[in-house]
Amino acid sequence: MRLNDDGSVPQDNPFVGKEGYRPEIYSLGHRSSMGLTQNPTTHEVWLSEMGPDGGDEINVIRPGKNYGWPIVSMGRSYPGPWQSKKSEPTHEGFEPP
Repeated sequence: MRLNDDGSVPQDNPFVGKEGYRPEIYSLGHRSSMGLTQNPTTHEVWLSEMGPDGGDEINVIRPGKNYGWPIVSMGRSYPGPWQSKKSEPTHEGFEPP
């Protein structure tokens, strides 16, 4: 999403006026975005994403581009047993999610 400081949509957003898209969308196809920063030299926007096993990415965000999730990914599924042997999502002494 890309918004102005007052919450309005910039009129040069790539999906403004495109049928089937919300105007605040700036780019598509992201999974579990974890960090966003601007390169101090080039002013490019960089986004880190946490993908499935082997699928973490750093993307340089370009207006209107589709970064492919879930169709394009270097990640693999997580086969195998659950990490925790307990069936509940928390444990005594730990903060629940």
